[in-house]
Amino acid sequence: MPVPENVLPPETNEPVFRPETQSASGLTIESEKAPADGKKLAVWLGVFVGIIALGLIGYFVVYPLISTPEVSPQPSPSPTQSTNVSPHNSLFISPPALTAEINLSNLLYSTIMDSLRGVSAGGNPAGSLQEVVISDENSNQVPFSSFVAAFVTNPAASQFMNWFEDDFTAFVYYDANGAWPGYVAKVRNGVNIDELKSAIGALETADLSKFFISNPGAFSAFKAGNLNGRTTRYAIGSTSGAAFNYGVIDTTSNVFLLISTSYEGLRSATSYLGF
Repeated sequence: MPVPENVLPPETNEPVFRPETQSASGLTIESEKAPADGKKLAVWLGVFVGIIALGLIGYFVVYPLISTPEVSPQPSPSPTQSTNVSPHNSLFISPPALTAEINLSNLLYSTIMDSLRGVSAGGNPAGSLQEVVISDENSNQVPFSSFVAAFVTNPAASQFMNWFEDDFTAFVYYDANGAWPGYVAKVRNGVNIDELKSAIGALETADLSKFFISNPGAFSAFKAGNLNGRTTRYAIGSTSGAAFNYGVIDTTSNVFLLISTSYEGLRSATSYLGF
């Protein structure tokens, strides 16, 4: 009986391909590359951090040393702060022998009247006129529009500002009945005088007693008056000597508003004004 042939694959010296070996070889290659890439990443991170550090040092250390510090602008004075003294220039051509100055801490009506009463409290000879300079606490001339606003609201202070110059002359006239304040304001150039005379008539609707140092009593109706040939308006108070007088007086060189709480005080003021 024949012996079966031994069927075995012939031995060969050729290398046998093993997938798992190839896979292991590939993993070995990747694991060998990983440390090199990690080193590169660390280098780039170091560079990035260095750039940021240099920038921070430059901004917070170097730049303040070489840059010019910005000077903050000084705030402008507020309207209530006075930087220049406004001197008073009397409207009287010939100054009266009696003068006084009051310095107002504010422009409240009570403050103004208390100051005027203080000036006139000592008394002066009957028939005399005393000029009173009205200033603020820094010796600045009080503007007429601001001053008269304590006495009347119609016309408005803004209208007085447009009509009259800031500087004005105040006075107190003395007679046997007491002391009587008055005021002279100069009309600004360019003001329509006819319109002014019409508008200033609103004074007749004001509380006239506020202009007086003492109680003037009840007033009569306003009437037309005459002052050296110029028209005025007046209302007589029931208290002896009290009379509210006003007029827009046009002279050869200037136009004035005159207000007086006494007719004799009005006449006396015009003599010092030169007409």
